[in-house]
This record gives sequence, C-alpha cells and structure tokens, in this order.
Amino acid sequence: MPAVRSVDGRTVTVPGAMVDQGRHDKISILLTLIAVIGIGYLLVWTDKIGTSLSDKLLFAGFMICMGNILHFIAMRPRPDLVMTLSETTSIFTFAAAAILALLFYNVFVKSGLVTLYPQATVLDQNGRVLFYFIMAIAEETFFAFGLFCMLTYYDMNPILSSFTVSIFFAIFHVVVYGLSFSVFAMLFFARFVLNFVYFLSGRISTSMIVHAFINIVACM
Repeated sequence: MPAVRSVDGRTVTVPGAMVDQGRHDKISILLTLIAVIGIGYLLVWTDKIGTSLSDKLLFAGFMICMGNILHFIAMRPRPDLVMTLSETTSIFTFAAAAILALLFYNVFVKSGLVTLYPQATVLDQNGRVLFYFIMAIAEETFFAFGLFCMLTYYDMNPILSSFTVSIFFAIFHVVVYGLSFSVFAMLFFARFVLNFVYFLSGRISTSMIVHAFINIVACM
C-alpha cells in the first residue's frame, strides 16, 4: 500500500514497496560482505591480474559505496535484520521468476545472455566466478539500490524510473560489449526486470541473487 511521506517539505505518496522494505536484509548484507571481501582478495593479486582488472574491481567498490549513499539520501533506511520464513520464501520466489524470465528471453530472442560476458582470462575459474559475483553485487547496489530507488522515491513513477536506469545500464555496458542493438536490448530488458523484481519484492537481496546467478552461469 502507498504511504504518505514528507519530501523536501512536500507531502507525497510513496510506492508502498519502497517505504519500509526497499532496503538491506540479512541476505543482501551477507552478499555485499562477500563481494567486498572478494574485492580485497583479488586486489592482493594485482601483479597477476593487471592494472585493467584492478581498476574494474576498484570501480565495483565505488559502485557499492555510491549505491548505499544514494539509497541513504533518499530513504534513510534501517536494515531488516529479522526475516520471517515467508519473507525469505518471497525473496527466492521473486528471484526464481526473474531468472526464468531472463533465461526465456535469452533462449527465444537469442541475445547471447548466458554466453555474452567476456572472460577475465587472467583469472582461473574460481577467480572469474568471484569477479563476476562482485560485479553483480556492485551493479545491483548502484543501479537498483541507489539510482532506481532514488528516482522512484522522488519521481513516484517506477516505470519511468526503471526505463531511465535501464537506458543508463545498457549504455554503461557499451564500453564492454560494443554497439549492438540485440545486446543493448538484452541489457535494457535485464535491467528492467531486475529493477522491478527489486521493487515488487521490496528487497535488494532479490535482484542481487538474480544478477549473481546470471553472471556466474555466464562465466562457467
């Protein structure tokens, strides 16, 4: 249900899912901690992984920080450290639905969703899994938890907010994948799904699980 809140002295109606729930919980905190520790672990091997990959890891850390800062500015939330069985079940149900939607898109649209991601060839298999897990958590923290949450909170239009963030997300990846309509469309669709699974579930852990799963499958 929507709720009334004061924003910059104005009385506004906030989408219900974003009022008390669009925040961290035990699962998302654990995933974020693993990602941060993973960044530190991989950066120890800077001589091996090279400057380029080190820069990407540092940027991932920057996205995690900025995502949390943007979310705090908009929501001033407290993490939900008490989770019921029904809440946990809801998180994984939404996550499973989003994964199926993305896999369906990949299979029938032939976008290369599960084979697209470039390999970090300087890392072994475990290192690649860790790297793409880190990038998933970092991107969800910045694009969903930070940017999408802030735009939705102030614009009160989740569809427009998701559209805007999805465009930025696709453009953000042009540097990696180049200009391709099918790739751009796939990235836009994936971001749109991730935004809404976060919005509808009210838990950032949901989109983190989905994004991490897709990334890990992609680099296997």
